[in-house]
Amino acid sequence: MLNEILIVLLMLGTLTAFAPPVRMMESDERRIFPACYLLAQSEAIASSLPRDFASAQGVIHFNENGNVRKAGTLHFSNGRKIVIELGGGRLVLR
Repeated sequence: MLNEILIVLLMLGTLTAFAPPVRMMESDERRIFPACYLLAQSEAIASSLPRDFASAQGVIHFNENGNVRKAGTLHFSNGRKIVIELGGGRLVLR
């Protein structure tokens, strides 16, 4: 009886370990983009030099104060988008 239970638990553990995840993860690009964006903006502020942030969606230009030079909307492959506002560069996720 105990051996049978251990075999069943071993089989369940093996199936669970090699089974693909059921839940779909959000696209990495949309999760990582805000962190990379803030890093580039922080570097522009810290160095007091203009900085360009290039991503797969486009290029964002920061001036020496970390302000965005041109507002815009970036579209991601999963249909979501991020709106970048002029000035302080606030990100609006949609």
